[in-house]
Amino acid sequence: MVPRPFISFVRRVFLAVNLAGRLRSPLLLLAFLTAACSSTVATTAPAPVCWRCPVEGMAALTGNLQTPEHLLQPDAVKTGEEFDVSAYFKVLDRLSMEQDYVLDYVYWYDDMGAHPVLYARRAAEPPFENHSAYLAARGEEAPLAYLEHVQVDGSAEGFFQLAVLRLLGEQFYLWWHAVMNDTAIITTQASLQAHRQVVGGNCTEPFDSVLAGASRLALEPRVRFEGDLVSVSIHASSGYSGLQNKTFSISRDFPHTIFEETTETVVEYFCGVVP
Repeated sequence: MVPRPFISFVRRVFLAVNLAGRLRSPLLLLAFLTAACSSTVATTAPAPVCWRCPVEGMAALTGNLQTPEHLLQPDAVKTGEEFDVSAYFKVLDRLSMEQDYVLDYVYWYDDMGAHPVLYARRAAEPPFENHSAYLAARGEEAPLAYLEHVQVDGSAEGFFQLAVLRLLGEQFYLWWHAVMNDTAIITTQASLQAHRQVVGGNCTEPFDSVLAGASRLALEPRVRFEGDLVSVSIHASSGYSGLQNKTFSISRDFPHTIFEETTETVVEYFCGVVP
């Protein structure tokens, strides 16, 4: 079936040629053709970016997880029943792992705190048994080495999601002092208000100073393409860092190396309690 817009376009051109031919004027023919071809064609405006969607999706995946007791020991071994980080890609839908690679983690523990350590491995290879096995094989590799096996679809949303994975990827099964690194990404004034409720349940100092200091700030993420690099700026907060602006300089082409990461404190705050 021929689309209606195309039929209408052909009809306008035919009428323009016919009328201009009767008037025997090449200039009028050009004018009528220009008018016919420049008629407005309805287009669909691009959908607005939902910056909060991947952040809320990550919170839905990990927000209510309880650290399994068997992980709270040195060189803990996973049983296979723990949280599967491959679920991240259900909400970070602009990202994917490099072909034949998967995202995995080991669990690091000592008497002062505990947290997961993400890494990428070939799908055909077995996972590391524990953190010691990981260190023996990988050594003190760059903590973000796994990100170089994560592919971005090239969009602004995709590079934002890569920064989300960087900030929130290891924010689950946090124990004791590791809770100080529990970061929330702030994308709107409403999300900062919601974060206040979380902080208020864990801290003794009021969060009002942060709300007041940020009340006139534009909190939406900013993504800028700058030649071979992409700059991603995100506001983030915890009960122990106030409101910060984090900026990532990322390779536009795969592998998407994070060349630089800077943090600027926008509004200072301290919880009043050390976990």
